[in-house]
Amino acid sequence: MLNLLRGRKKTSSQPVLKKVQKMPDLDDFLANMDYEGALSLLNVTSFLICVTRCPRFEKKDAPAELGIYLACCKFYQKQFLEAKNIAEKCPKTSLCIRLMMNVSLALNDEKRILTFHSSLGSAMEDQLSLAGVNYMRMHYTDAIEVYTSVLASSPNLLGLNINMALCYARMDYPHVAYNLVKNYLRNYPNSPFAKNLLLSVLYRTITSK
Repeated sequence: MLNLLRGRKKTSSQPVLKKVQKMPDLDDFLANMDYEGALSLLNVTSFLICVTRCPRFEKKDAPAELGIYLACCKFYQKQFLEAKNIAEKCPKTSLCIRLMMNVSLALNDEKRILTFHSSLGSAMEDQLSLAGVNYMRMHYTDAIEVYTSVLASSPNLLGLNINMALCYARMDYPHVAYNLVKNYLRNYPNSPFAKNLLLSVLYRTITSK
């Protein structure tokens, strides 16, 4: 009998509380590049705001920033015309201008690229967006100038070494690209992209001799 009692597992009369998972917010979706989730969240949020604030459920009562976030999601889903149409109705914030410049690039609208280019400010986000557009337009020297300037003021942004390495590799300077990638790998030795890029520029360095 004693052995039977010892073999029994103790049971608790208290209910077992299950941990409730936190509902992801917009930043969580964007950080994970889950644009479908972000888009769904924005649509639901916009609808709920309309329901609670507007008797006729008009979306014009939704916060202004929701529009540009929605346009950004459309852009990352490669729905460029929809992103353009939504962004054109949004306040012309710096984010909106950056988005419209990149949308114009995707739509090969050179005139609008230059228009939004001239509207960019000196903020780091604006300058990095400009550098990215210059890279995509194969203006590698212009992109390198921006990256060098930003890196001088923000040396912790080591990822810009990779951006500059890509530019130098495109310009057929594999030796310079190799040194930039090595500099990045000293801090992030497990980066798959950097490792592949290093092998690529190393191969070009050897074959160019």
